[in-house]
Amino acid sequence: MMKRLVITLFILFSIQLSSQTFGQGAKTTLKIGGSAISYKGDLSPTFSDWQGAARAELNFNAHKDLNWGINLWYGQIAAGTSDALTGDVRPEMRFTNVRTTLLSTELFLGYQKFITKSLKAYARVGVGGMKYDPIGDIYRELGDGRILRDRNIKLRDVEVTRTENEEEYGRYAFTLPLGIGLSYTLPNGFGIDTQFRYINPFTDYLDNVSELGSVDGNDKLIEWNIALVIPLKYLSKTENTKYKQKLRKETLIRRR
Repeated sequence: MMKRLVITLFILFSIQLSSQTFGQGAKTTLKIGGSAISYKGDLSPTFSDWQGAARAELNFNAHKDLNWGINLWYGQIAAGTSDALTGDVRPEMRFTNVRTTLLSTELFLGYQKFITKSLKAYARVGVGGMKYDPIGDIYRELGDGRILRDRNIKLRDVEVTRTENEEEYGRYAFTLPLGIGLSYTLPNGFGIDTQFRYINPFTDYLDNVSELGSVDGNDKLIEWNIALVIPLKYLSKTENTKYKQKLRKETLIRRR
């Protein structure tokens, strides 16, 4: 798998190096990569357990200092529970873990600043929507003392896994993501990008519960991702010349 990835990247770079657009700035880029995601909520008071995610992002460089775009990512969060945490509420039925699949898309606006001709730092804010579906394993205590275990049950449909005060929740939530990152780009437009994000979903039920833990407020997510930057559309020769001139001026000003 790794050999195929290396060969594919080498071919892409070779094709790009031989093209006539070498040295021009990219106006539109695609970022494809992976993420590590951690969750904080009622069943996890700290950002401790990390899960994986896949993501793709489309960037539009509207201005040398501003960009905007849209991303799509798919991943999972997980947390364990204890019998003491859930058994006091529903001794006849308790869930011992939760795994929530997340599918999210977001629009964002970013501010970017070039540190060198190839390296830039950026910050961004966005708004998005998320689909989530907690599943878990449930223990059912029967009257004769036997215990049955049901695996991979959709917890949203099992009301007795929550307290009487907890409401029935949906499968969708708005999100407000904040991010900072670094992007290194080669002269051919390809590059590597890394980003750290803090995501605030407008729900307290990513883990199926909202009152059992010690963490108040909505559940939270943090994400760290690394992505390959792929150029899709380049600046025209005139735009590219102006772009390089601005970079030279900024470099001279910093040196002074």
